[in-house]
Amino acid sequence: MKAKCYKNLTRRKFLGTIGAVTAGITIVPRHVVAGSAQKAPSDLINVAGIGIGAQGAGNLSNICDPEVQVNRPQRTRTGQPLSKGQIAAQEAERAARMAQMQQRAAASGQQGGPPQMAGGGQPQRSPRKLANIYALCDVDSDYAGYVFARYPKAKVYTDWREMLEKEPSVDAVMIATTDHNHAPIAAAFMRQKKHVYVEKPMAKTIYECRRLAELAKEYNVVSQMGNRDMPAKLHAGSWNGCGQV
Repeated sequence: MKAKCYKNLTRRKFLGTIGAVTAGITIVPRHVVAGSAQKAPSDLINVAGIGIGAQGAGNLSNICDPEVQVNRPQRTRTGQPLSKGQIAAQEAERAARMAQMQQRAAASGQQGGPPQMAGGGQPQRSPRKLANIYALCDVDSDYAGYVFARYPKAKVYTDWREMLEKEPSVDAVMIATTDHNHAPIAAAFMRQKKHVYVEKPMAKTIYECRRLAELAKEYNVVSQMGNRDMPAKLHAGSWNGCGQV
């Protein structure tokens, strides 16, 4: 009986069986990962960021905490260093927000404002890692240099077309480039069946909006446009991400 089974086993069936067994070995089940709060590597998708020097940096941090803590340089959105007056205005605005938080806490019966750690820091939370920051792209390496430094394991590019061609392992892309590039980049990644998160505005024309909707349906990809102050939530099968730097 066994000899008959082996005799009928074709090369195609054999290779298919070996491939299935190999896949089962390389994908790490959730239960073998130590710690209930940890995700198996196979549960996380690979995300690429395009246009990461400003808004994109905040989006990335809402997907995954930086591996290296590097502060954003004090400068304008166009890359110009902030003047002393601008820095002072920022500090005053930050102090005013903290005062408002303390007033609201006092009004609600909480003493001392929001909970603080020793030294005046924010309360600790669990590390955020909703995806792997797999690749990063920005045309201005100097402007985005601090973000590259935050994610040293990510592959670095200055041309998103090169990244799209060379990185088939990317599952999803976060796009926060200049406005007129949003739709063309999103369309290119959708055609490669990559999930897309694109900052507002999604496109410059009604035609581009309709075309992106058609592509998302045609290639069966998850897509979303960013809206201000929406919290990030990214995992396999659902992607909602946005944030401020």
